[in-house]
Amino acid sequence: MSEAAATIGIEDFPTEVIIHIFKFLNPADRIEASLVCTKWFEIFSLSSFVNQFYINFFNCSLSKFEPPASTFMNALRTYSGLNLSDIYSVDEDIDEFWATFGTSVTDLVIKNCTCITGVRFQRMLRHFVNLKTLKLYGQQLVMGLKMNSLQSLDLTECNLDKDDAEKMICELPVLQKLRLNWDTIIDIENVPRNAVQGHTIQFLERLSAKKEMLKLDLFLPVPFFGHEILLALSNLANLRLNHFVLKTSGDVPTEVFQKFFETQSSIEILELQNSRALTQETLAIVTKYLTNLKEIVLPNGTPYFETPLEIIQGIDSIESVSINVHFEVDEERRACLTKQLMRQKLRELRLPNIHTRICNESLLKVVKSFPDLQSLDLSSSRISDDGLQLLFHGLPYLRELILDKCTEITDDGMTGCRNPLYAVSNMRGLRKLSLSTCKKLSDISVMQFKLPELVYLNLRNLDRVTELGIDVITTYCRALEDLNLANCTEINARCIVLLDENLHRLRCIDVSGCKKATEQLKTSFAARRRKVQVIMSGFYYPLGMDEFC
Repeated sequence: MSEAAATIGIEDFPTEVIIHIFKFLNPADRIEASLVCTKWFEIFSLSSFVNQFYINFFNCSLSKFEPPASTFMNALRTYSGLNLSDIYSVDEDIDEFWATFGTSVTDLVIKNCTCITGVRFQRMLRHFVNLKTLKLYGQQLVMGLKMNSLQSLDLTECNLDKDDAEKMICELPVLQKLRLNWDTIIDIENVPRNAVQGHTIQFLERLSAKKEMLKLDLFLPVPFFGHEILLALSNLANLRLNHFVLKTSGDVPTEVFQKFFETQSSIEILELQNSRALTQETLAIVTKYLTNLKEIVLPNGTPYFETPLEIIQGIDSIESVSINVHFEVDEERRACLTKQLMRQKLRELRLPNIHTRICNESLLKVVKSFPDLQSLDLSSSRISDDGLQLLFHGLPYLRELILDKCTEITDDGMTGCRNPLYAVSNMRGLRKLSLSTCKKLSDISVMQFKLPELVYLNLRNLDRVTELGIDVITTYCRALEDLNLANCTEINARCIVLLDENLHRLRCIDVSGCKKATEQLKTSFAARRRKVQVIMSGFYYPLGMDEFC
């Protein structure tokens, strides 16, 4: 190596290369890195980093002179996202806070903040001139808001007069996406039930006529309205449904479904609640007409797996399937779990609450059919150790694995019987792992958690995890941000010390029921510059402030 090459450091790299490297840091590390030198501070002030920082205020009061708001005022940073949840008081001086950060914020969430209404709400939003996404949950909306840059609006659980709602939405010139619950525009206490359907249809008809390019997310309970509302919606040719949640009692005629889905072929996300009442003919209609469907959710399952899974074979665009089954599946159906699965594009497969043993043949089909699967949920299934090893070996690119209440898996399955190619450690890119209530797992399994990218780990109710396992986690899982150790009764004071000293990115830890660690928790994490939420039985520390990506 030449002398010149040996002296090259990161400061000699082009700015574009340094930006790419720094994007792998979490928010806390970025703040520390920005203090190294003037060049790095300038890099972290660029829009490519500003757009990845958010502030979250939860269950607190806001004043520019007191924490948590004063902490951010003193930091003099810019953020692109602001989340306000359950704020119980706002001082008049907080307007300076909105003025300081409002111009850089593009995403705003306000949830159950009864103190932010009326004139105060209007004064606040005047500072958010570059807002692109606004989500309001349980808020009273104020008319006359000028948000010329707003592209996405979520009015979940906001009761509005239909005329006021229509006027407000039509005054947003670049709005592209709107989310509504069926009761967003209806005050149930003041409107007779027989008038609800008319109000809803009239509002959607006028809205679709004025905003032809608007994508709409809508929750619709057919049992409340009657299936006639589906026929009425099918007549709205300009209505562009994007995410449609349909609750049906099972008495909707097949021809009604056919007419509705034929005219609303723009749907990309479909949730069919109470799907046990759905027939194979209904799902065949979905397959035929919803050719752009990317995600389907059947929250309450169906007695047989083949019917919902067969729709995958007819839709090339589908990427995510979620089927929640809450009952036993008979022996004849067990080998048919993935009978029709041959879609290489699928990225998410969720089959929680199956309550049956998944045969190795079915799991082998999953592995072969979806080598690029990123998220898999098999919680409450009686998956065997052999089946688990098939997943570890065949899905090395998995990012999320949910195995809660899979009570038959043991240490042999997690360790691959001493073959590293069939152990959980083979899944080096895993970011989320949930093993809640897998009672047969112990430190032997945890010692395989050599997962450098793991961000979320749930070991709830694993009472055989001790200091030995925690030592491995703190050594090899340094990226952890969220750790659940609730009811892990062998967690002691030494475990808490290890977590505090080694997991510098940790933001939330649940130690409810860990009685041996109670005293140590009173002093641990207290000196951390970046706040860590510690959840204990009836105790939350600290309240109010968090910073997240």
